[in-house]
Amino acid sequence: MGQGVKEEGGGQVVGGLQGEGGRRMGQGVKAARGLLGSAALVGVFIAVAPRYVFPVCEFEGFFRTGPSGEQLFMRCHQTAVLAVWFGALIAAVCVLGALLGTVAAIRACAVLALAGGVATIALPIWIAPVCKTVSMPCVAGTWPALVLAGALTAVLCAVALGLKVPQRR
Repeated sequence: MGQGVKEEGGGQVVGGLQGEGGRRMGQGVKAARGLLGSAALVGVFIAVAPRYVFPVCEFEGFFRTGPSGEQLFMRCHQTAVLAVWFGALIAAVCVLGALLGTVAAIRACAVLALAGGVATIALPIWIAPVCKTVSMPCVAGTWPALVLAGALTAVLCAVALGLKVPQRR
């Protein structure tokens, strides 16, 4: 048999968890599912951070005044809206990958969530920049929180991709 595979009671053992057809799934699959679950929690944080944890300017009462005196949203409003979508997509993809549990699903979902993490890093910097004034709450809280959460998501998914996961035959 292949490397790391041994006979045990008529079935093949590939790792630690019982799988289909008498096979056991490797510990790498279990670890990858745990990493995707952790990335899903970070995705939820990305979705709620601009509103509840590190609020952007509009939720702190800051607005800009238009030419005719009306109140307009600050630049960071779009950052908050897109962060909710990015976080929700990251969480959904990670939960889907963790629930499906196949090697192909874990890898595909980890790649998608990794791309979402990188996009979250770029969100407050290039995609939908936050306000320019350093004293604004979005610059002090939301920007670093989104960058760090996006980096954590990317690292978790990269580690999930780099795990040695045995292929099913």
